[in-house]
Amino acid sequence: MPPSFDIIKRNINITEGNIELEKIFKGIKNKAEDLGYVFFEKEQSSGSKKYGEERTFKFYMDREIDPFAKIEISIEFNFDRLEKVKTKFIGDGIVTFVTKIHLDYKNKWGKNKTDRFLYKLYQKIMKWKFESMYIVPGVIEGNQLYGYIKDELEEYS
Repeated sequence: MPPSFDIIKRNINITEGNIELEKIFKGIKNKAEDLGYVFFEKEQSSGSKKYGEERTFKFYMDREIDPFAKIEISIEFNFDRLEKVKTKFIGDGIVTFVTKIHLDYKNKWGKNKTDRFLYKLYQKIMKWKFESMYIVPGVIEGNQLYGYIKDELEEYS
């Protein structure tokens, strides 16, 4: 199976931010569903530490473009030193955002040497099609979700 490749990989560093966790997470889920993605919450953990609460959230979403390719977006929130103030949290954190493209994710072109050769040839000849059909939608949709998260966290840098 051909490997996936990252088209967007970004981090958002939060320092003493005012964070509305529920609003952000519900918004991400709604935005993902509006764009046609299947949304999964992979992990959620929390714990108390000396200087506040730590929380980790991992989300995964994917969308099939066609039977040949799909877009995968993973978002990981790691918060540290959180203190609850009414409905918001104040604390530090890092948000890791990755958008990937998986070509031939059903492995129809990787079964034997001839298929792999034809796949590589097709990929070289149709490079413009790969970019316009697969990479461009991934970049646009990934940037929409990334922009939403950044706006909700009020991180404009």
